[in-house]
Amino acid sequence: MKFIVIPDSKRESARRYINNNLGPTELLALCDDMFDVICLKKDKNDGVYSRTLNLLQLQDVPEALQFEVVDAAYQTFGKVACMLFNNDVKRCLYGPYIAEHDL
Repeated sequence: MKFIVIPDSKRESARRYINNNLGPTELLALCDDMFDVICLKKDKNDGVYSRTLNLLQLQDVPEALQFEVVDAAYQTFGKVACMLFNNDVKRCLYGPYIAEHDL
């Protein structure tokens, strides 16, 4: 299993951007595009997810944005509204890690 080290400063940058610049509609668009790119393997270089990675300069650690998007989606939309998204993204992003830890 490969562990990824995500600097706190990168996660904080992503969290600040999401909290200060995205309303529910924009967050939902980011969630949807992130899911398409990561889980469905769609090549969307001009999509919301790719543009956000570029804006925040997180191409080297995209997991920083991914964690913060999932967390913000849960906080914004609540457990019921975001359950399918969370389950699919967890399975897609974290794979075998879920078996050992309850995310």
